[in-house]
Amino acid sequence: LGAWDYLPKPISLEYLAERIASLLRINEARHSGTQDPTSGRRVGDLVL
Repeated sequence: LGAWDYLPKPISLEYLAERIASLLRINEARHSGTQDPTSGRRVGDLVL
């Protein structure tokens, strides 16, 4: 995380959801091809 991840308050839940989705897409693009596609989305110990 860095300066790009700073979010001023108050923040709408819709905007927060879009930011999280964007970070998940970036993370997926960085690690594409390194996981079994049937295993779901993994962020740290969290599997979705």
